[in-house]
Order: sequence, then structure tokens, then C-alpha cells
Amino acid sequence: MKKIILAVLAAALFYGTAAAQSRWEETPRVGIAVEDKSSASLVNMAAIGAGDATGIGWSGYFRSGGGMDNTVNLSLGWVAYNYRQFNSISNHEIGVGFPLYDGLYLGTSLRWNPNQGTGWNAHMLYRPYQWLSIGIKGESLNSSPWMDWGVGLRPLKFSNYWGTRLTMFYDARVTNTGKFNSIATGLRIMPIDGVELYGHWDFRDDKLVTGINLSLNRFLLGGDITSAGTDSWNEGSIQTFASLKHMRSISGHQKTMVVYDTAQVITDTPRLYAAAQDFRKDPSPTRSLYEFLQDMNGLLTSPEVESVIFYNQAFQTSFSNLIEIEQSLKKLKAAGKKIYFYADTFGSTQYALAASVSDKIFMSPQGSLDLTGFGVSNLYFKDLLAKYGVNIYNFQSHEYKTAYNNLSESSMTNAQRESLEYVYGGLQAEMDRMINQGRESMLTDNLESLYSEGYWMSAASAREAGLVDELMYRDQMETWVGMRRYRVTLFSQIRHDMNYEWKAANDPTIAVIYANGNISMGNGAKGQTIGAASLADAIKNARFNPLVQGIVIRVNSGGGSALASDVIAREVALCTVGPRPKPIVISMGGVAASGGYMISAPGSKVLATPGTITGSIGVITMIPDISGLLEKLEVSVGTVTTTQSADVPNIFRPLTPQEENRIRNSVMDNYDSFINMVAVNRNMDVQAVDNVAKGRIWTGQQAMDRGLVDNMGGLDDAIELVEGLAGVKHARILEIDPGSIRFSIPGIPGALAAFLDLKPKDPLDMVPEDLRDVIEFYQTVSSYERGEAYS
Repeated sequence: MKKIILAVLAAALFYGTAAAQSRWEETPRVGIAVEDKSSASLVNMAAIGAGDATGIGWSGYFRSGGGMDNTVNLSLGWVAYNYRQFNSISNHEIGVGFPLYDGLYLGTSLRWNPNQGTGWNAHMLYRPYQWLSIGIKGESLNSSPWMDWGVGLRPLKFSNYWGTRLTMFYDARVTNTGKFNSIATGLRIMPIDGVELYGHWDFRDDKLVTGINLSLNRFLLGGDITSAGTDSWNEGSIQTFASLKHMRSISGHQKTMVVYDTAQVITDTPRLYAAAQDFRKDPSPTRSLYEFLQDMNGLLTSPEVESVIFYNQAFQTSFSNLIEIEQSLKKLKAAGKKIYFYADTFGSTQYALAASVSDKIFMSPQGSLDLTGFGVSNLYFKDLLAKYGVNIYNFQSHEYKTAYNNLSESSMTNAQRESLEYVYGGLQAEMDRMINQGRESMLTDNLESLYSEGYWMSAASAREAGLVDELMYRDQMETWVGMRRYRVTLFSQIRHDMNYEWKAANDPTIAVIYANGNISMGNGAKGQTIGAASLADAIKNARFNPLVQGIVIRVNSGGGSALASDVIAREVALCTVGPRPKPIVISMGGVAASGGYMISAPGSKVLATPGTITGSIGVITMIPDISGLLEKLEVSVGTVTTTQSADVPNIFRPLTPQEENRIRNSVMDNYDSFINMVAVNRNMDVQAVDNVAKGRIWTGQQAMDRGLVDNMGGLDDAIELVEGLAGVKHARILEIDPGSIRFSIPGIPGALAAFLDLKPKDPLDMVPEDLRDVIEFYQTVSSYERGEAYS
């Protein structure tokens, strides 16, 4: 597809070379393939699509004989306007430039003046590698066309320092006879931040032009002069440019404290219509985990950021995600950056994160801290349901498979209690580690004692216990920050830096595919449910995509349909044993259990965190029998069948002993298939799998100890691992969230609905409450009529 696009565009540009050249006045700027910042719209409209040209600039061109010509260029995102005034002829140009994908940018513009009318232009910028850039311009294609082209090279790309600081270029023109006429060749060099030296030989006028650009944060001032050849020392230009992005600056870096204000909610999957949500300024700002990790990587590499403070950020997410966040913040600390937390109130897991990474923890004097650990209370409805004539058949492969125990049991079983105590013990040990790593030397008592008094702990008591460092109101906190002479900036308003790297079209790509929610057949809903068809198709498409070198599947699922899970697991396995194999790494999120583990097991490598809940290798199905309820309500049922099993299962009558036995056998057949699949893909003995399966759940660490997981690690680690397996570095990340968008309101585009915070109405809201209860109950029980096994 890429080759076809390039061929068609090149053919269209060459179309104009047969006619005489236009008399449009040209801009002396050169560097068709390399200029993508201050003068991008004047040189190659496609280059504004690279994203670093936003701003306004002015250039003045002087000659010794007097007089000055001018250009003004304004770029806002993908749209630009240029004004040129040369030799008393003025013309205007408006255009757009946009990325087709990383490394390939297209642009078009209309230019007009009173004498020439209107000219249509088409431009392209193509960067196949980070060291090579190609630009093509077709000018005045509707009247007297011509074509310019250019090439740029970065010969020191292998150098971390000089890779983006030395650029060589060559521009040429195609004449109407098919010959190449050279325009200019030269180089640009930035020996230190904010100082760019450049020079080029202009073949059109046989002259050498040399100059310098000085940049100070968002402002650039530069000038050049003809230093040899025609009109040497008699002509030159000056240039100014005000950018919306920060440039490499001669002023050095002012130490900055970043107030991170977008961590109220951390989601597992990409946000739908993220730009609209950000623009709306949600009072509970949301960030995906990958976005947060990228944010921290950006702060890590920013030389001016010396500290980060989290003001009242709830970090509502899974405990596993908090561990990944903890690791990303520890990288900041290792780089010498300070981390502070301020909160009116702290929850247990939120506090554990703060304790692990903070240089100081601040609280409001009237705040509170809940240091309570993990706990769960379950309700059991067997006896209540029996009172109303409802019986639940709970077909479990093993007693540890307890998903429906709340309906089929009168109380918590010993097996369920044993399993939960062991898993929660593992999670508690991880929370203890986090708190002790950061606070052990400051605590006045051991953690066990603090937990016993930890609920509703006042801020004063928390300080006395050594859990927090200072008690301050918000205004006092701001004074404390001011005394350290930080420049304070909100992360949501943080500056955006210019990107000096060339994004390359041929850069390797890693696909990150999200599997979030309950697993079922058909298509899923983005970020909510997993559909076997949509997820399997996404994995297959990534496997056959030649631009994708490796795949990461981010699993956050407690399971669902055994059949759907098996369909997905097969597609995962084909990534290693099927045609066009490529490495596939599983990154487990908060939960990857039962069917969630089934789709993970065939991965080349499986990573989890100590906070992941996984395992639950077992099969279960549940069939309600409401015949007793119908009898109490004096409701009769009539059934017609053509065979003995035509109505099995039937929620309106009890199962026969033979039917119960048949369903149990089916559940165990599914279980045997499950453990055999795990054994093959994990290179384990079937008996060894069975020993750690039987429906038991494990933390990620416990699962690794039992051979079900390869290593501890988060999403960043999974991406790094798959890059290593694929033999690539610094790959671009392609996020894929399979499924349809369920968030829609008729007549209103999704992005607008997200911006306005509109939610679609549930059709059940329009029916009477008593009828709605009946419909919801029927929807629940009817889902079990198929008798499908769940894993």
C-alpha cells in the first residue's frame, strides 16, 4: 500500500514538468526535505504535518541597493497561512499538511495574487529511516507547473548527541526537458542547545549563504548573509519565530516542579475520544495506564523537571496497576528527581504507593488516613433463594472454582476461604513491602500494630506514627514550594517540546492489543468486553501485518465463555506456530484468571505483577431451577419436545440425575482440555498443571513460583521484552482496542458526546419499575439456558 501511494503521488507531481515554469515569486528558504519547524509552511507544506511548525514567523530580506522583501507564516496544527512580498508582488497561500502515518506526510495549498490568479500545489515529505528524508513539491499544478525535490541526511544518527544535530541536504528542480537543475546543497549543525549554524551553496545565483539561529525557549531569532559569490556581503535576511512548543534553548533549564493533576482514574485501556475529554477538563481526570507511563517517561527525560507532586490524586485503579505506577516513579527517583504527595485523605493502596516512592508525604491537618489492608465480605443467597423456590445447580470442576458460590452455598466454604486467605496474604505482603521500603525507618511501631489502629486515623496520629511527614493546608504547601524557588506548572498545561528526531516510516512497530472484560463469542465492546471474533481478528491482522514486528496482549479479564476463550487462545498460539510467526508477549493486568489465563498461556512469554490475580484454571457452569418459584406464583409451564434432551437445560424444571451427570462430565472434559492446553504451551507436565490448577487463584508472584508465569513485569517491561525477542529497538507503539464503540447517542458524534459528557439512556429506564425488574431477572436467568461452560 505504501509503495502504491508513493508511486501515484510521484506520478501526479511529474505531470506538471512538461509546461513552462510559473512566474510565482519564490521564497529563498531551502531544505525541502529537512525544514519542518520555523519555515516549514514556506518550504514544504507537508512538513507541518510533523507537528513542530505551530507558531508565527516573519522574515525580512535585504539588499545593499535598499528595500526589503518580507514573508509572514502562521501555522496552527495542520493548517497554515503564508504571505510573501517580493519585488513589489504580493501573494497569499493557505494550506494543510498532515501525517498519513509516522514518517509520511502529505500537504496541499492554494496560492493566489492579483496578477497570477490561483495556483494549486501538492507536497510530500517521506522519511523511511531516521537518517533519511525525501521531499517532493508540485507547484502551480493547475496552470504552469513545475516540481522541486530534496533529500536530507543525518550521517551521525548513530550518535546519541550528534544524531539530530548535524543535517545535510540537497534540493533540485525538474525542468520541462526532464533535466535536473540543482537548487542548493548545504548543512545545518547545532553544537550546543539553542545555537544552530547553517550554510548552503545556492546554485541558482552561484553564492554561499551562511547564517545562525538562536532559540530561547519559544522564541527564535536568526539571520544569514551571502558570504561568497554573487553579491557577497551585500544581501541577507533576518528571521523571527514564536513557537507554541519549546525549542532547545540557550538559556539552559529552570528547575521546575510539575503538579501532576490527571491521575484521579487510571484505566487499563485507551480512552475513547481522549482529546475531547482533555479539552472538557473533566473534574475527575482520567488517564490510561499506558498514557501515564509515557507521561512519566517524558518527565524522566526532561532536564528541567526536578520534582513532581501529586495533589489529591486518587489513583483509582487496580492494585496491580499501582505496582506498575510505583516502578515508573522509582525510575524518576533513580534519575534524581524528587517526588511528593499531598492529600486530604489517603486510602490504603493509595498510601502504599505514596509511601514507597515519596521523598515527603504531606496531609491536610484535618485529613484522615485509612491503613486497613485487604478484606472481603461475601453474601450467600442459597437459603433465601430456596425460601422462594429457586435452586441453583453449580457445576464446578473443583471446589476452588467458586464464582457462583454466593448463589449455591449457605456460607463461605473452607476451600473458598483457604484460597482467598492465601491470595490476600500475598497482596498484603506486597503492600507491606511498599510501605516498609519507603517508611520503615520513620515508623514508630511495626506495621501490624499500625494496621490494627489504621482505620479512620487522623492526620495528627498519622504524623505521630511516622506515616506522613508534614501537616499543611494547601496555601502553606504552596508557600513551602515557593521557598524552594521552583517554577511550578500543571502537567495538564505543561509545555510541549519540539521533537528533533525524525519519525521514520520504516521504524519497527509493536502492536499492543487490549483484552479487557468478560469473554464471549462475537464482537466485544472497546474497553468493556472481549469478543472472540474481534480480538482473534485483531491478533491475526497484527500477525500478518508486515509492519508489525511483535505483539503485546494486555489481559485484564476474569474469564467468561470457555469456547470463546479457546478461540482466542488458538489465535495467540498461531503467533508462534502458525504462518508468519512473530513474538507475542502477554502482559497481565489486575486480573487474568480462568478464561483470562487461557488466552494468556500460549504467549511466547507471560508477565504479571505481584498484584495480579491469575490462575483459576478450571471450568464452571450454573443452571438455575425456578420451578419452585413458579409453583408458588401459581404459574404453569407447558413443554413440547421431539427428543428426550431437546429442552436441556430448562430453567423451568429440575434436572434429572442423568442430566446432572452429563453436564458434570462435560465440565470435566472442558477442564481436561484446559490443563492439557496449558501443559503444552507452558512446557509443563499435565499432572504438574493439574496440581496448581483445580480452580485455585494465585497472585502473580505465586503463579510464577508455580510455573504459570515467566517473570514479574508490567506493560513497559512487556514492550521491552517483545522488542528484544523481535530484535528491534525503540519501536513505535500501535495501540489496538478491538470491538465496537457502545458509547453512542443517535444524531450526536461520539467525540462531541464525550466532550459534552452525555451518556446514552438505557431503554429499560423508560418502562415501569416493576416491569423493569421482571425483564432484568429474565435476562439474567435466560443467559444460562444454553448451558455453556465458563472458564
